Amino acid sequence: MVLGFLISHLLMTISPWARVVTTVCLVLVWAMPMVAATLVWQWMFQPQYGVANWLLTQLRVFGDMSVYDWFSHPTQALGLIILLTVWKGLPFVALTLFAARGQISESLYEAARLDGAGTLQMFRHITIPIMRPVLAILTILEVIWSVNSFTPIWVLTQGGPDGATTTLGVYAYITAFSRNEYGSGASVAVVTVVILALFSVAYVRRLSRQGDVV
Repeated sequence: MVLGFLISHLLMTISPWARVVTTVCLVLVWAMPMVAATLVWQWMFQPQYGVANWLLTQLRVFGDMSVYDWFSHPTQALGLIILLTVWKGLPFVALTLFAARGQISESLYEAARLDGAGTLQMFRHITIPIMRPVLAILTILEVIWSVNSFTPIWVLTQGGPDGATTTLGVYAYITAFSRNEYGSGASVAVVTVVILALFSVAYVRRLSRQGDVV
């Protein structure tokens, strides 16, 4: 969400041709199928032939990384999955916030400048309050999509090593189809839906009490 907000602000300030190039790059990332993106990610961090290991070895900062297996270490494996999820979700957030930012009248910012408001003050008192409903919806959607993310985890680690990257979705799949415990797998899936529903309802109710969402 933070990176998406920064990119949306960048799109408002750069020249038109640079905005078009950046938007096209974001759309291409967004349009790439998750399986294809995950396979590219897997190839980049492949222990012997991955470009990431080759670059780190050439930099000679961390020593010889030519045979380093990122996905055999719980912290690194989870970090790469998080980076992949952020990378794939970033275009939607950035473009949505850019569209929302474009709906704010520039007269509000001009009036604030005449009153002596600085950039941070305009950001706090104009941009955030007006865009808060959009930010709320995006937050809910991103939480739901992240919790339900299955493809990158299964392709890269299958929940390993030692269950370090096993989310509820992966656990439900393993329980149902690897252990043939379909009832338990379905129960995990239902619990996941209930957790997400409770989170969404609580978040929307809180915003409604604050007057941000009608």
